[in-house]
Amino acid sequence: MNWNDKGYVLTQLKNDGLLLESASDELKNDEEIVLAAIAQDKESFVYASDKLKNDKEFVARAMETEPWVFEFVSDNLRADPDIVLQACKENWMLLGYADEVLQWDEQFLIKAIKHNPQIIQCTDKEFQINNREFVIDVLKQNRGLIETEEDICEELRADEEVASLLAL
Repeated sequence: MNWNDKGYVLTQLKNDGLLLESASDELKNDEEIVLAAIAQDKESFVYASDKLKNDKEFVARAMETEPWVFEFVSDNLRADPDIVLQACKENWMLLGYADEVLQWDEQFLIKAIKHNPQIIQCTDKEFQINNREFVIDVLKQNRGLIETEEDICEELRADEEVASLLAL
């Protein structure tokens, strides 16, 4: 077993992406190797080099293969609006891995919700009240989006227009 040999490692990764852990440090920094690993198992990205986990262009490509690699990117990229938006377009739950500043940034949330309306479920009472008309527009355009009434704050649920849109 030669974990320094690119061909050997690529062959092994086709069966088990987590074997990236055994690869040499040089190969953990190889884009082709890491992409092969995450194509097999998204969690293998945890073993990628710190350099790749912090490389915005590489992370964007990796998320095209597997959006959930966002869970393992550098703190720097968790705070990058472009990367976070790309992740959230694919799965609204990935917002939970973003930097807290972005999670509470009203303008970023509005932009993110326009790309993936399900993100509205992550917003807090203050956001919903401050952006009532926006919330109503999202609900009008995405009937059935809200699965449980807890996703919308009590103050808006009491609003006649919102209540009619929820029809829970």
